Amino acid sequence: MLQVFVIIVDSLAYKIHDVLSLNVGGQTTMLYDVSRRYPRHYIHRHKLTDKRRPPGFNQEGPAEIVQMVKEIDKLIQQNNHDSQDDDMFTSVPHPSGKLLRYQKKAIFPRPPHLVADNYFSGEHVMDFIGKKGYGMTCTCRRDRIPKPIKDYVHHEKVTNYDLKAKVMRFQNPITAIKQVTATDSSKAYTKTFVSFQSTGPTNIAGVNNLPSCQLYVSKKDRGRKDDKMVWGIEQNEGRETYLGHYFGIDIADHMIQNANIRFISWRFWHMPYLHALSMGVLAAYDMYDECCDVDLYPDWKIPQ
Repeated sequence: MLQVFVIIVDSLAYKIHDVLSLNVGGQTTMLYDVSRRYPRHYIHRHKLTDKRRPPGFNQEGPAEIVQMVKEIDKLIQQNNHDSQDDDMFTSVPHPSGKLLRYQKKAIFPRPPHLVADNYFSGEHVMDFIGKKGYGMTCTCRRDRIPKPIKDYVHHEKVTNYDLKAKVMRFQNPITAIKQVTATDSSKAYTKTFVSFQSTGPTNIAGVNNLPSCQLYVSKKDRGRKDDKMVWGIEQNEGRETYLGHYFGIDIADHMIQNANIRFISWRFWHMPYLHALSMGVLAAYDMYDECCDVDLYPDWKIPQ
């Protein structure tokens, strides 16, 4: 199963799940597991953060991608082949008399796939990710569209009263592909650029992410029984890949909100602390849930 991560900029404000103009706690870039609410890595943003960025990555988002990938490199199995087996695993006695063998750190069999929003996009980011054998899918900002194809893709704002956007439809999404050959120091990779849907200015940029791309209709529904509504929406593989994985962040934000770990205080440093505490409780609950689902050890199963 492909390991997929989601990258999110989480605003540490009075309401964590909202985007607010009032922000007293700064921001934190989080790297989450899609299948679980495990925070794999985080980067705090404040005035004490090291401002030295990698050469060629002057923007904050792309620079954070480079830093996160360097941390993920340490967790990939092929990058740790020289380590001794005893260094990777440890045995813990179980009350039943058995010895349970655990990995001391998470080791992934192959480079994972990253999903992020347009704050982290860029042509240089795609090249950096592709050369290392990773995959990535993200929305692309209009000011970071590759110059050779900008005139052929959506890059203008669409207003609510623009009738052309409501009438015109493309038979297939606008798709651009660039294949890059391998070198002595980098792997071969394929960059893709796909229109999000035919009626809007959003685009999906990616690398090593799409085997094909075409237009189709996806079924959506809401409600129950007599109040249930069913409709179809315009869809393509690029759009579905992005929306199908980035939703993990929405779930995490919703669960943090449900935890309701907060109190009213003028001391602004309480907010980032409570937010971190909420994420810790969320991760602990997900670990408990994983144990109950027999994903780790059969004797720990708890019926629903």
